Amino acid sequence: MTNIRPLCQTPEIIPVVASWIWNAFWSDGQGRGYSVTDIAEKLALATEDALPMAWVAWHERKPVGCVNLIENDDEARQHLRPWIAALYVEPDYRKRGVALDLIETVLSAAAGHGESECFLGTDIPSFYLKQGARIIEHEPENNHYVMAFQISSTDG
Repeated sequence: MTNIRPLCQTPEIIPVVASWIWNAFWSDGQGRGYSVTDIAEKLALATEDALPMAWVAWHERKPVGCVNLIENDDEARQHLRPWIAALYVEPDYRKRGVALDLIETVLSAAAGHGESECFLGTDIPSFYLKQGARIIEHEPENNHYVMAFQISSTDG
């Protein structure tokens, strides 16, 4: 059974999560100078009640995935906010619904804060389309998609 908890409740695993994020998203030379330490410092700012926010998926006592909700993840699109960032699931736990649980958690948190949309950037839109996101922009030259989830507030 997987459960999702705010990263700020277990700050001792920030180095693990930072390493996942760096290896998955920044190690290809596109990291704009970010190091694992830089990412860890940003993750340490995450809270439970305001942006930035971060969650970790746990299987029993083992962290197996993460996701962040941040103000912005795209310098060229500052008008879009907030952003789902760094969705990652350990390979042995993929195709088990962990990513979906993480997305549901982040969308629920955004709705609880009165947000009506959440944005993300990806090169694999099919996964997010299946979860209900829509493509709002495509950059064919680098296979980058900007997507949005429409969400509704929890206060009815």
